[in-house]
Amino acid sequence: PNRYTELVDRLLASPDHASQMAAVWRSFLIPDGVDLTAFGGVESFDRWLAERFEKNQPYDQTVRELLMAEGRLSRSGPLLFYSAAKLDPDQLATRTARVFLGMRLECAECHDHPFEPWTQQDFWSLAAFFAQISRPQANLQAVTAVMQVRDIPRGEVKLPNTDAVVPPRFPNRAQMEDGLAAQARRKQLAVWITAAENPYFARATANRVWDLMFG
Repeated sequence: PNRYTELVDRLLASPDHASQMAAVWRSFLIPDGVDLTAFGGVESFDRWLAERFEKNQPYDQTVRELLMAEGRLSRSGPLLFYSAAKLDPDQLATRTARVFLGMRLECAECHDHPFEPWTQQDFWSLAAFFAQISRPQANLQAVTAVMQVRDIPRGEVKLPNTDAVVPPRFPNRAQMEDGLAAQARRKQLAVWITAAENPYFARATANRVWDLMFG
């Protein structure tokens, strides 16, 4: 009499379910057409995601781990999110806003958004959260896979074609939590993005699950 429930439970507990969900989530975390062979390919990233699905880890925790990942690029895993964006603050801001907040904030990279209330300052204020990551001076493709990704106490972004330094600021201009200002910028952003009171993260996640389940 409980065969339907037992079937669902068995399917959800299957390693195939975890690997399938990892492939689905990777498809929007990593842009299409990016050659990541030099950084170990997507296998380790898929494996990292699959492990989270196998453990039934809360999604907000997974996102925080992804955004605050550190270590060698050769070990890929969550760092592939950074490798795919070439560690560029503007690319990371674009990808983070679209994937985790459901915003096409890149339309405000060069000028104020024509249809939404986002300004150019909003875009570069988000990019500033990724400005203090260790990165090579040359193109990322020329860097060895032993490169370490970590937070460093320097690095800023400027408005294009100006010398105006843009400080980090959340897109909805929310106030930073007490004690968070002393933390690394990426942690500040990760905490804000996954906060229970952040409507953008919850809505974007619900939309992705709805699309997955109902098309």
